[in-house]
Amino acid sequence: MKKFLLYVALFCVPIILLLVGLELAVHTIPNSYSYKYNYVKEKGGTIKIVAIGHSQFFNDFNTSDFYLPAFNLSNSAQGYMEDYYIMRELLPYMPNLEMVLLPIGYMNIGREEEFTQKSCYYHEYMNIDYDGQIPLSNRYECFYVRSTIKKILSYYYFHDDIIQCDSLGWRPKFISTRSAPLGHDRVIDIYTLKQGQDFFLAGEKYLKDLVSMLEEKKIQIVLVSPPYYWQCTDNINYEQMKWSNNYIDDFCKQHPNIIYINFETEHNFEEKDFFDESHLSEVGARKFTRIINNILNN
Repeated sequence: MKKFLLYVALFCVPIILLLVGLELAVHTIPNSYSYKYNYVKEKGGTIKIVAIGHSQFFNDFNTSDFYLPAFNLSNSAQGYMEDYYIMRELLPYMPNLEMVLLPIGYMNIGREEEFTQKSCYYHEYMNIDYDGQIPLSNRYECFYVRSTIKKILSYYYFHDDIIQCDSLGWRPKFISTRSAPLGHDRVIDIYTLKQGQDFFLAGEKYLKDLVSMLEEKKIQIVLVSPPYYWQCTDNINYEQMKWSNNYIDDFCKQHPNIIYINFETEHNFEEKDFFDESHLSEVGARKFTRIINNILNN
């Protein structure tokens, strides 16, 4: 028995030491999560507008073009669950916040919000514990050994830009050039439900909690449906689009002070304005932001 325990220890100790070493190494690398968290904690008093949401907001909102001091708290694949906990954590640092912009629309329909590899980024770098619900396996970045090693090599050996956002949280470098024709990634298809699947808003509970929290503090809420390049696919689910529109209409009736701006059927965006089917290029992002800016400024 003692020999067995010794063998187990000899097997486990190097693995544990490897994980601890990876965690210590990767934790020192700057990233968009730690950058945004620290920015708000240090300069939150200057922020009057926040854009927060998934990759469409991360890519599409050129924060520097807003008519009031703004910051982009969005990240890729960030759902309403993260939006709620981030705002709950950081609102005390933004005493002059007047407006919050949130995405809603086709991409938000029919996908359960769940803990993923990205959950550890919020837990470790933005102090988000999800009210204790986050599993141990999603708490630490080192458990994702392959991506952690890749990140360490990218930063220390290849000297890549890990933060991938500008000083106000926008991600222009990612969307500056298109490497493949529109339709290549099939992004719209990925977020399109098949006929017969149930429609529901992913993370609906957290959206409602976030709206209630902001309304209580008398912060203006703006819901925005970003544009898509529908021409690249024949698989649009028009029932999904209709359900989404009806849901948003009902939601806004329940919260009459909410401003809603719908770009999903907007035809003023051309092919050059898109990076892929659901994300705008840098040119499109500046165009999109100017339109939002003009609407809200008036």
